[in-house]
Amino acid sequence: MIKCNAQALNQLFPASLFRQNEIIEEHHAMDGFGNLPAMDPADTLLDANAQDLAVNARITQPNQPPLEVLQSGESWRFPRASSSDATRVILDFGTVQNGWLSFKAFGQKGGRFLFSFFEAFEDGPPLRINWPEACNNALSYHLQDGWQSFENFYAYGFRYVAIHYTGKSPADLRDLCMLTANCENLPQGSFRSNDVTLNAIYSLCEQTTISATDDTLTDCPTYEAVNWNFDNRLGAMSNLETCRNIAVLRNSIEQFARDPLYPALVRSHCPSMWDISIPVFSLCLGPRFRSG
Repeated sequence: MIKCNAQALNQLFPASLFRQNEIIEEHHAMDGFGNLPAMDPADTLLDANAQDLAVNARITQPNQPPLEVLQSGESWRFPRASSSDATRVILDFGTVQNGWLSFKAFGQKGGRFLFSFFEAFEDGPPLRINWPEACNNALSYHLQDGWQSFENFYAYGFRYVAIHYTGKSPADLRDLCMLTANCENLPQGSFRSNDVTLNAIYSLCEQTTISATDDTLTDCPTYEAVNWNFDNRLGAMSNLETCRNIAVLRNSIEQFARDPLYPALVRSHCPSMWDISIPVFSLCLGPRFRSG
């Protein structure tokens, strides 16, 4: 379970008001996404692609005071905001993780929390959020009256979460945490040397191995999150040196023998509904031809 440091984060990222779905930020308009037709949430799901509501927003009042931190130190009170506005605060979980979001909330029916997940900021100034493209990395929660608890079903990969609240009455959010979904993929060893840079590289590789693991090895926690066969060679070598999670490594390999679509072919990735029948030996031979 990963928790965030609420007090420090409120100092780094004060709450600000923003208007939903009015304009696309400049860096999105430049890369072609600005030409897409506008989405009406009523046309699809309750909130359509919730990520669009966060990405396509603009800040209208940037210098608002920090959220009120309640006595527990892990609870925040979000002020009321009209249906066209929302209060946004950004929290840092310290490193990219893969897992389920869990929290408790108190409010009134009609309020909504929108959680948008991302991995990094772009270099500034001005500071810009590096939103994951072509990826619905967000969820929305519609409040009922009183206290309620929530844990989402789908595991998300993220370091930062942008929380947006819209509602006629204030709402409290407490015990926000990530329940990591890496099947006990935890460090089983350590490495230290007199080279600070080398130690940092090892720590980065160790965390990458942990973050890119579900019940199989995956290529990344945020985008595809797929069990790629050729990636698994490097992933297995890293895992044996850091976490030694034999159960996950075994399951990663056995998935290819259970492939119901191509039982006689070891595909490039499995399980997946992508209709890609590239055999794994093609990925192995390709780098050899290029290097030759």
